[in-house]
Amino acid sequence: MRASKAGFTYIEMLVVVTLLALCFVPLLQMFAQSLDEVSQYNDLGTAIQLGREGMEAVKNLRLTEEQIESQETVWTPPEKDKPYEINGKQWRIKRTVVSNTNPLEVHVEVFQEQNLNRSVIELATLLEDL
Repeated sequence: MRASKAGFTYIEMLVVVTLLALCFVPLLQMFAQSLDEVSQYNDLGTAIQLGREGMEAVKNLRLTEEQIESQETVWTPPEKDKPYEINGKQWRIKRTVVSNTNPLEVHVEVFQEQNLNRSVIELATLLEDL
Protein backbone atom coordinates (compact mmCIF):
# COMPACT_ATOMS: atom_id res chain seq x y z
CA MET A 1 0.00 0.00 0.00
CA ARG A 2 1.04 3.48 -0.76
CA ALA A 3 1.10 5.94 2.10
CA SER A 4 -0.88 9.12 1.57
CA LYS A 5 1.20 12.28 1.94
CA ALA A 6 -0.38 15.61 2.78
CA GLY A 7 0.70 18.64 0.72
CA PHE A 8 1.13 19.79 -2.84
CA THR A 9 3.52 18.66 -5.51
CA TYR A 10 5.99 20.98 -7.15
CA ILE A 11 3.95 21.02 -10.39
CA GLU A 12 0.77 21.99 -8.55
CA MET A 13 2.57 24.89 -6.85
CA LEU A 14 4.06 26.01 -10.17
CA VAL A 15 0.58 26.05 -11.77
CA VAL A 16 -0.84 28.11 -8.88
CA VAL A 17 2.01 30.64 -9.06
CA THR A 18 1.57 30.93 -12.83
CA LEU A 19 -2.17 31.55 -12.47
CA LEU A 20 -1.57 34.20 -9.80
CA ALA A 21 0.99 35.92 -12.03
CA LEU A 22 -1.50 35.96 -14.91
CA CYS A 23 -4.07 37.60 -12.63
CA PHE A 24 -1.68 40.28 -11.31
CA VAL A 25 -0.15 41.40 -14.62
CA PRO A 26 -3.30 43.27 -15.75
CA LEU A 27 -3.61 44.85 -12.30
CA LEU A 28 -0.03 46.09 -12.46
CA GLN A 29 -0.62 47.49 -15.96
CA MET A 30 -3.71 49.34 -14.76
CA PHE A 31 -1.75 50.73 -11.80
CA ALA A 32 1.06 51.96 -14.07
CA GLN A 33 -1.44 53.56 -16.44
CA SER A 34 -3.24 55.31 -13.59
CA LEU A 35 0.06 56.76 -12.32
CA ASP A 36 0.75 58.14 -15.80
CA GLU A 37 -2.72 59.70 -15.98
CA VAL A 38 -2.30 61.31 -12.56
CA SER A 39 0.95 62.86 -13.77
CA GLN A 40 -0.78 64.20 -16.90
CA TYR A 41 -3.61 65.71 -14.82
CA ASN A 42 -1.07 67.35 -12.50
CA ASP A 43 0.66 68.87 -15.52
CA LEU A 44 -2.65 70.08 -16.92
CA GLY A 45 -3.60 71.65 -13.56
CA THR A 46 -0.24 73.41 -13.36
CA ALA A 47 -0.61 74.66 -16.94
CA ILE A 48 -4.11 75.99 -16.28
CA GLN A 49 -2.91 77.86 -13.19
CA LEU A 50 0.06 79.36 -15.07
CA GLY A 51 -2.23 80.34 -17.95
CA ARG A 52 -4.59 82.11 -15.57
CA GLU A 53 -1.66 83.94 -13.99
CA GLY A 54 -0.52 84.96 -17.47
CA MET A 55 -3.97 86.35 -18.24
CA GLU A 56 -4.07 88.25 -14.97
CA ALA A 57 -0.63 89.68 -15.70
CA VAL A 58 -1.93 91.10 -18.99
CA LYS A 59 -4.89 92.70 -17.24
CA ASN A 60 -2.70 94.10 -14.46
CA LEU A 61 -0.23 95.78 -16.84
CA ARG A 62 -2.53 98.81 -17.04
CA LEU A 63 -1.36 99.46 -20.59
CA THR A 64 -3.44 100.71 -23.50
CA GLU A 65 -4.36 98.42 -26.37
CA GLU A 66 -1.71 100.07 -28.56
CA GLN A 67 1.00 99.52 -25.96
CA ILE A 68 0.07 95.83 -25.52
CA GLU A 69 -0.17 95.33 -29.29
CA SER A 70 3.31 96.81 -29.77
CA GLN A 71 4.78 94.11 -27.50
CA GLU A 72 3.74 91.32 -29.94
CA THR A 73 5.21 88.10 -28.39
CA VAL A 74 6.41 88.04 -24.79
CA TRP A 75 7.92 85.04 -22.97
CA THR A 76 7.64 84.73 -19.19
CA PRO A 77 10.22 84.29 -17.83
CA PRO A 78 12.32 85.78 -20.66
CA GLU A 79 14.13 83.21 -22.81
CA LYS A 80 17.52 84.18 -21.38
CA ASP A 81 16.31 83.49 -17.83
CA LYS A 82 15.73 80.14 -16.15
CA PRO A 83 12.19 78.76 -16.54
CA TYR A 84 9.76 78.38 -13.66
CA GLU A 85 10.24 75.10 -11.83
CA ILE A 86 7.00 73.65 -10.49
CA ASN A 87 6.52 70.05 -9.35
CA GLY A 88 9.90 69.06 -10.74
CA LYS A 89 9.13 70.33 -14.26
CA GLN A 90 10.17 73.50 -16.03
CA TRP A 91 7.55 75.85 -17.49
CA ARG A 92 7.35 78.92 -19.71
CA ILE A 93 4.44 81.19 -20.66
CA LYS A 94 4.13 82.85 -24.05
CA ARG A 95 1.82 85.82 -24.62
CA THR A 96 0.95 86.62 -28.23
CA VAL A 97 -1.13 89.55 -29.45
CA VAL A 98 -3.25 89.16 -32.59
CA SER A 99 -2.80 92.40 -34.52
CA ASN A 100 -5.61 94.44 -36.03
CA THR A 101 -8.42 92.97 -33.94
CA ASN A 102 -11.06 94.97 -32.17
CA PRO A 103 -11.26 94.31 -29.27
CA LEU A 104 -7.62 93.30 -28.98
CA GLU A 105 -7.16 89.50 -28.93
CA VAL A 106 -4.44 88.11 -26.66
CA HIS A 107 -3.37 84.44 -26.49
CA VAL A 108 -1.52 82.94 -23.55
CA GLU A 109 0.18 79.58 -24.11
CA VAL A 110 1.89 77.46 -21.46
CA PHE A 111 4.80 75.21 -22.43
CA GLN A 112 6.97 72.66 -20.70
CA GLU A 113 10.61 73.59 -21.24
CA GLN A 114 11.53 70.32 -22.96
CA ASN A 115 8.92 70.90 -25.71
CA LEU A 116 8.55 74.54 -26.70
CA ASN A 117 6.93 73.57 -30.01
CA ARG A 118 3.74 72.18 -28.45
CA SER A 119 1.79 74.04 -25.81
CA VAL A 120 0.18 72.21 -22.92
CA ILE A 121 -2.70 74.70 -22.88
CA GLU A 122 -3.71 77.85 -24.75
CA LEU A 123 -6.04 80.52 -23.44
CA ALA A 124 -7.40 83.55 -25.28
CA THR A 125 -8.95 86.79 -24.08
CA LEU A 126 -10.22 90.04 -25.54
CA LEU A 127 -9.00 93.39 -24.15
CA GLU A 128 -10.49 96.84 -24.48
CA ASP A 129 -9.32 100.18 -23.18
CA LEU A 130 -11.48 101.36 -20.30
